[in-house]
Amino acid sequence: MNFIKKLFGLKVENYIVATINDKIMPVDRGVIYREPLDELLKSSGIGEVTGGGTMQLKSGEIEYCELEIKLNSNKINENDIQLIISKLEELGAPKGSKLTMKKTDQKNRIRTERRTRNLHRWCKFRPLQVAALHR
Repeated sequence: MNFIKKLFGLKVENYIVATINDKIMPVDRGVIYREPLDELLKSSGIGEVTGGGTMQLKSGEIEYCELEIKLNSNKINENDIQLIISKLEELGAPKGSKLTMKKTDQKNRIRTERRTRNLHRWCKFRPLQVAALHR
């Protein structure tokens, strides 16, 4: 689809998808991740959270959740990406979470060394290492 937009000179909007490795309900996703991240993006002039979703397994168990972020700029600014990653880590995004730049399909991992948000779940995470993965 982006190829067709570029071919005809149409504006290609810049989106990031935050895949959060957290098994939480949609309402909780909004309170824990979407609202604080949206507030940061709007106040910084970076963009806004435009949507989200929850992926379920066939068994009905939640596998992960996602947030769709629309950037105001057509270019990917590494400082903005780092700010988004830092905010998601601050909010408790677990190891295995990642950002995917839809325009380039570039992925950035989010890794933290902290226990999860819920006191009954303890996990060991590695220190922050942001690595761009290319196909």
